[in-house]
Amino acid sequence: MAAIANIILKDSANANRTYVPERVQTGTYASWVNRDQGTTVGIRRASVLKRATVAEYEKVAGKITIPSIDAVTGAVKYINSISIETKVNEKSTTAEKNELVYSVAAMLGLTPIQTMIVTGESISG
Repeated sequence: MAAIANIILKDSANANRTYVPERVQTGTYASWVNRDQGTTVGIRRASVLKRATVAEYEKVAGKITIPSIDAVTGAVKYINSISIETKVNEKSTTAEKNELVYSVAAMLGLTPIQTMIVTGESISG
């Protein structure tokens, strides 16, 4: 199995949450988990699926799932998730890609968000 690095995603309190690699298929798929909540159930997960570039466009799908844990019992009350799929021309600049991220956040009524901080290699490797 190829190696991928930890990623750090900001939570709603603007605190860093470290996600460690779970699975990887180099150039195609990667998933990470965060076990900060101290329970073996309802683990936070992030994943990225990169599809082949077709006609100068790269398709990438991402998903994050975050469970709500009962503080008393440690059981999962429910799970929230978000999925996003992008189709970006390979000639696009970083600024153009960031414009998509900020536009989606604004559309959802969110304050401007920070993109993930990758500490190492990407899944394209």
